Amino acid sequence: DQLTRDLLIEIGGPQTQKQGFVYFAQAKTLPLKDMQTIDRLWQTYSDGKFGYSIQKKIWNSPQVKGDFNRFVIQIGWTIGETSETSLGTLKRWLPIGSKGNEFIYDTAKAPKGHLPLTSALRGTYLLKSLLAHPAFGSEPLAGDTTVSAASNMKVAAGEDLGPLQTMAELRFPQSPYTEGKNPWDL
Repeated sequence: DQLTRDLLIEIGGPQTQKQGFVYFAQAKTLPLKDMQTIDRLWQTYSDGKFGYSIQKKIWNSPQVKGDFNRFVIQIGWTIGETSETSLGTLKRWLPIGSKGNEFIYDTAKAPKGHLPLTSALRGTYLLKSLLAHPAFGSEPLAGDTTVSAASNMKVAAGEDLGPLQTMAELRFPQSPYTEGKNPWDL
């Protein structure tokens, strides 16, 4: 899961590498072949349970209908009591090896679509942008998926939107999967 986050930053190019994250408006520019490969790897090693294309099917399902609250309940990103009016509490993600991580990395126990994780701390735009990527099919996303055209145009024009947070605040320690490896080994 951490490797997926690291790879999205790497394949995003110099701007995402400099930022240390993928901005929602940059998600659509991630290379098609790389996104398909990441998705295929998730599906292969989870026996078809995980991957962005699996999450997109769940997002568009009649049970979820493009509603973020229904989505996170369906894929097990919440704890506690949930209902039509109460989401419960979103689970906490902590770096690999940390105590207290509430997500399930056991394919036998995790609900379908549980992984990969995508942060929604700043809103659902990144998740929606990733699920709408052409690598996962041409079917549009269900629900209201509008995003700010002004910020999309600024990012597309290469305009610096300024730091949202410092790298130390934003990133967790380097993934143990990429530590000590050359960029061409990733």
